[in-house]
This record gives sequence, C-alpha cells and structure tokens, in this order.
Amino acid sequence: MSTYQIRLLERRARFLERWQTRLSGTAEAIGLLDTNRARHDALLQINKDFHQLSGAAGIYELHTVCSAAMAAEDICIPLLRSGKSASNEDIYSLKIFLSSIVETFAALKTSSGECS
Repeated sequence: MSTYQIRLLERRARFLERWQTRLSGTAEAIGLLDTNRARHDALLQINKDFHQLSGAAGIYELHTVCSAAMAAEDICIPLLRSGKSASNEDIYSLKIFLSSIVETFAALKTSSGECS
C-alpha cells in the first residue's frame, strides 16, 4: 500500500468519526421536521448537513455515501426554494437516506478500509 493510500485511510477514519456525531444532529433535525413540517430551520440544517457530507464523501471516495447525501439534498432543495412543507414521503426518504449512510459508516469502520 502506498503512502498516499495509507494517509487516505487514516483521514477517512477521522472523517467517519466526526460525521457519526454530526449525523446524530441530522437525525434530530429530521425528527423535528417530522413533528412540525413547517420547521424551515430544521430543513435548512438537514440540507446543510447532507450538502457538506456529499462533498466530503466525494473527496474520500465514499461513493455510496456521496450518492445518498446528494439524493437527500435533492429532496431538500426544492422544498427550500418553494417554501413548501415536507410531505410524509419526503420525511420517509430522508430517514432512509440517513439510515443508509449510517449503515455504510458502520460497515466502513469494521471493514479493512475498502471504498464504498
């Protein structure tokens, strides 16, 4: 394994640690939005988290995470632009994408460092 690959794996491990904590906040924001669909502040936070995650995951070549985060952004952006409230389907989809990301992180932490 090259020095670059070793450094990438080390940085990816730190990235996974940091984001696991942040994703707890994202889950809380989705819960707030689920309770009150008019919570524009919660939707903004959810979009911000998924936007930052999609970019960072792309840098670390975590393609599954990047794709799920981008798909979640695709739900948030039209709602933010239109000012509409999230539907049951929107909330469900956000929860599914978040769950997928959390599961991928857990698998990556226990794997030998393979990209996903």
